[in-house]
Amino acid sequence: MEKQFTSIGLPPYPAWFEPTGLPVRWFSAPGLLLCLEPGPQGTSLVATGRTEADLQRALEAIPGAWPAATPVVTRPAAEGAFVLPF
Repeated sequence: MEKQFTSIGLPPYPAWFEPTGLPVRWFSAPGLLLCLEPGPQGTSLVATGRTEADLQRALEAIPGAWPAATPVVTRPAAEGAFVLPF
């Protein structure tokens, strides 16, 4: 992750569901926001993209088996009211 994505400068806070566990880590790239969450069964990666193509870039850049998923597309509540900060 550190080689391909930029670490976001957030303080190292543990996940809400495991307050004594390892910290959650955040990364970004143009059009992408990624979150590494340590948990009881290992580390989970959550990837959010501005577009499906952005998300596909993340899938191709990060090795390993990805579970099949259906993309979720969100729309702004009002035209132009929602802008992603990445």
